[in-house]
Amino acid sequence: MSGAPVAFTNCLIRASAGTGKTFQLSNRFIGLIAGGAPIDTVLATTFTRKGAGEIVDRVLSRLAEAALDPQKAAALAGHVEVESVDQRRCLEILCELLRHLHRMRAGTLDSFFMQIARSFSLELGQSPVWEIIDEIAEARLQAEAIRQVLQEESTSDAVRLMNLLTKGEASREISQQLAQLVKGLYEIYLDAPAGAWSAIPRRRQLAQPQLEAALQALADAPLPADKRFSKAREGDLENARDDQWGRFISAGIAAKVAAGEAAYCKKTLEPALVAAYQPLVDHARAYLLDLIVNQTEATYRLLERFDKVYRKLKLRRHAMRFADVTKMLGGAALAERLDEIEYRLDGRIHHLLLDEFQDTNPGQWRVLGAFARRIFESGIGASFFCVGDVKQAIFGWRGGVAEIFDTLEEEFAGLAPRPLNQSYRSCLAVVETVNRVFENLAENPALQKYEEASRRWAARYAKHTTVHERMPGHCRLLTARAASEGEKPAVATQCFAARQIARLKEQMRGYTVGVLVRKNEAVARMICALRDEGVDASEEGGNPLSDSPAVQLVLSLLTLADHPGDRTARFHLATSPLAGAIGLADYEDDRLAARVSLATRRQLAGDGYGESIHHWANALAPSCDRRDLARLMQLVELAYAYDADATGRADDFVAFVKEKRVESPTTADVRVMTFHQAKGLQFDIVVLPELDYLLRGQPPELVVGRPGPMADVEHVCRFVNKEERVVLPSSVQATFDAHQRRVVEESLCVLYVALTRAIHALYMIISPSRENEKTLPSTAAGLLRASLHGTDPVEPETTLYECGDPQWHEKTKRKPAAESPKAEEVLDVRLAGPTGRSARGMEYVSPSQLEGGSRVVLKNRLRLAADKATTRGTIIHKWLELIQWIEDGIPGDDQLRAAARDILAVGIDSSELLRQFHAMLARPQIVAVLSRATYGKPASGAGGSAVHAKKGIAQPRWEVHREWSFAVRDGDTIVTGQIDRLVLLYDGDRAVGADIVDFKTDALGDDPRQIEARVEHYRPQLDAYRNAAAKVLDLPVKQVSARLVFLEPGAVWKV
Repeated sequence: MSGAPVAFTNCLIRASAGTGKTFQLSNRFIGLIAGGAPIDTVLATTFTRKGAGEIVDRVLSRLAEAALDPQKAAALAGHVEVESVDQRRCLEILCELLRHLHRMRAGTLDSFFMQIARSFSLELGQSPVWEIIDEIAEARLQAEAIRQVLQEESTSDAVRLMNLLTKGEASREISQQLAQLVKGLYEIYLDAPAGAWSAIPRRRQLAQPQLEAALQALADAPLPADKRFSKAREGDLENARDDQWGRFISAGIAAKVAAGEAAYCKKTLEPALVAAYQPLVDHARAYLLDLIVNQTEATYRLLERFDKVYRKLKLRRHAMRFADVTKMLGGAALAERLDEIEYRLDGRIHHLLLDEFQDTNPGQWRVLGAFARRIFESGIGASFFCVGDVKQAIFGWRGGVAEIFDTLEEEFAGLAPRPLNQSYRSCLAVVETVNRVFENLAENPALQKYEEASRRWAARYAKHTTVHERMPGHCRLLTARAASEGEKPAVATQCFAARQIARLKEQMRGYTVGVLVRKNEAVARMICALRDEGVDASEEGGNPLSDSPAVQLVLSLLTLADHPGDRTARFHLATSPLAGAIGLADYEDDRLAARVSLATRRQLAGDGYGESIHHWANALAPSCDRRDLARLMQLVELAYAYDADATGRADDFVAFVKEKRVESPTTADVRVMTFHQAKGLQFDIVVLPELDYLLRGQPPELVVGRPGPMADVEHVCRFVNKEERVVLPSSVQATFDAHQRRVVEESLCVLYVALTRAIHALYMIISPSRENEKTLPSTAAGLLRASLHGTDPVEPETTLYECGDPQWHEKTKRKPAAESPKAEEVLDVRLAGPTGRSARGMEYVSPSQLEGGSRVVLKNRLRLAADKATTRGTIIHKWLELIQWIEDGIPGDDQLRAAARDILAVGIDSSELLRQFHAMLARPQIVAVLSRATYGKPASGAGGSAVHAKKGIAQPRWEVHREWSFAVRDGDTIVTGQIDRLVLLYDGDRAVGADIVDFKTDALGDDPRQIEARVEHYRPQLDAYRNAAAKVLDLPVKQVSARLVFLEPGAVWKV
């Protein structure tokens, strides 16, 4: 590259949702390199690895497209601030980037801070071998720190401390309460100086003699001739004598005096009566203020003790958290050492590109701000580029301060602001709906309680437009069905939403659907509701594995290991499918429970968590559906990872599982996630089934006050309700008001993010009005009702608002996959077997993946097309599942149709399929396979099995299992699957043989060679079934037979 570097403007972009912020950032990055900036002088940062990857992908893909297409090269040239960017130049830049990809600084803030910290380990007082600890290690260190804190305290001191912190309302064991406090408050402790915790001045209370005199003076004070005054004074005196000063100051005449009001029951309060009340009101304020200050200071003392122990444990382990790195760098006076930092990083930073800046926290900006200030001081040859949107500031709960974004223009002169409000994502119907919700936000009746928050938010909103004005789309606000007796409205709304989504998927196949909810807990509930409607959905974002009943059983067993007297866990296990495997038949038998507890602890100590939980998962597998089996396997994998640092207490693992969020993503078109997880994503259709949440959020444990977004914390105060805040200084009351304003503003941001994920369609589902509704609720649903419909109560299952075309999907260019694809040429590919263990965790394999050995029909493996044959086979398997023994009868046609109702596809004639099914069952070979009588005869012929009657078994007993689930470990692989039909032969209570029956609906003729070819194709699958059954049932493989049943020709083959 030659010539002087091009001068770039310092730019701040306020990019509304869908307006192309990553596009703008990639423009600047490409322009800088094209203008002569060395690759390693450009730093582009964001918050997530996914976001960083998108930046790199966008830069490289746009350059590659421009290098191949002159029109795209011309378009790119029009977006970058550099002349002479043509095809040849794009190819040069692309090659330059690819040759020096290791020098490209595009990553997360955490990764950049890690590079700096590792370069200055000794100067920062850290070991050269420090490392970032994972969640398991962090949870264990925190638990150990809490144990040590409690050990240092006497029992009475610990109880007194917790009573003080919880106002005497403790309901859990102390260690659990401490863990909860630490989790929520430790970051505040690290951020706030010690003086801020005692910054609230105390007031002088009345001494006991003075208090008694004041009570007597009130009792003697003259009252109006009104019984209400006498009754109120008696109540006030009773509260005062009982030290119920909170009640005293919030009720009766005392409340009026405290509020400075001049009347009670519309009668003037005489000066003498006010004067008698005033000393007691002042005493009440001082007393309540003392309680608040004592709680705040006690919280600090607790966190201080925890921090002292926790720091020592981390130092001993050479461990740090990402938050520790940020705080350490933020306090290291980086501005004085930037030259040395860049020397050690092997590259000077001249250009700073910041993405999603609205989510930056003060600690992060202390580090980045040092680089930014030098760039502005440098002038030519350096540039600053920042993109963000305060309307999408939804991560305040993890420290993000959107106000920092608003201070940039004040701090840096010459920063050119540029608003982006034209969407490149959404259709006109969606954009018009978003405008209607947010343009008149300050006048929305649902926000009357939060006037300042709504006014501030509305001031940031500019009317949105879209480039896709002709794109078809549809928006709808509707109410769900009314909740039935005993049913929660939220559950009724989610079930109603699931049914609506099922209908949408039926009508609009091939479109992506984002089902967005407020809380993680709602993700699992929504997945279950969708499953009940026959909708396959991807569960994203992650929930604790304890959302599965099967996992809860394993956790109950682990709880029993540490607590044999836990009758809840005992009852749970004794009434479950796990009872037989662990030998707990009677939950009331204390001795038996103690033996099971001891055996469980021994198994954990001997085999480890992974092997033990894998064993219990095998016992539970036959009773699990697909989701529970998947969650069990995730638990097994988590347990194997935990083994390396396992403690001696099973409770530690239980606590870890209940906290650890684990995703269950699939490739389904329907994806369920929270609003926060949807940030940065888009969907053809968005469904919002959880909108009845309060905009004011949940009360925090603490509030903190600081004069500005980057200023130090001035005071910290334990959260108190509105009635008690009157005793606080006005500055602290203002802190509570500011906190409430920020929470409401963030709730509005969350709603904005949710509405703007939609491309074509947006469906908002809310609960109908309650019978006693008198005012519009201050919820997201209430806000939408007021802006899109009105303030009147709403009835169930009613459309309140509609915009666009309900038949939009018929007018888009996209078409659903064909029902009956044309015959395709079969492409056979031989794939090499796996070479060793997967990079992360254990590999999961299904026996059906083994069909054909290493020969793979690529069309089937990639699912390039779906056909009726697959649906037909699924239905026939479902019908065969209904038959235990054929002697017991075949289900009637009505029952068969009902079983297939959710599976039947368009174009399949159920009557014809029933006729074919009955014809299959009429074939002698099929009858023999399904008959109990067959097994009572000695085996004969190719179709014989290992469970036919044998000599030496006087009273054989057969047991049939249909769709028998299993999961077994094979080296570094976990094999999971379901066997169509498994017949077990018992000698007394001991299984002595097993027969695997696998039904195939392949369209085969009577040609034996064709059938033999299919047998060889399926042999690897049947071998895997046989090995798995032998392991689970503890049988020799030779005592497990496997048979293929080809239903069309009525052929049975032993494999």
